[in-house]
Parts: sequence; C-alpha cells; structure tokens
Amino acid sequence: QNCSGHRTCGQCLEHPDCGWCGDPTDTGQGQCIEGSYRGPMRSLSRQSRERVLDTSVCSREKGYDWAYITCP
Repeated sequence: QNCSGHRTCGQCLEHPDCGWCGDPTDTGQGQCIEGSYRGPMRSLSRQSRERVLDTSVCSREKGYDWAYITCP
C-alpha cells in the first residue's frame, strides 16, 4: 500500500492505512500519507512493519490539517 499515489482526499480516505494532510493554503491541496486516526505514521525502519506516530510530517503548528475520517 502506497498512499502517495492518491491525488485527492476522497481517493486517499478510501484506504484505511492512509490519511490526508491538508495544505495550509486552504485551496483543497494536500497529500495522502500513511497514517491512522491518531495522525501521520512512519515505519521505524525499512525492515520493520511497526509504525509510530510522526506529527512533524503534517504539523498543526505550521497550519497543516490532518483528515482521516472525512475530508476537510
């Protein structure tokens, strides 16, 4: 599963391992990245299947908006 291939929030949220990181410009732009209801996730290592929360990828402080259930 590669989330980055999805270009729209709607496509992105059809996949349970993906979430939408909305751009701070409020244009509907954004990117689809691996994540859960808690936020963006990243693998601990290339070999590991274990994932950890990584809020720096889609930082609320920088104006990004994480969507997992419904699109903004």
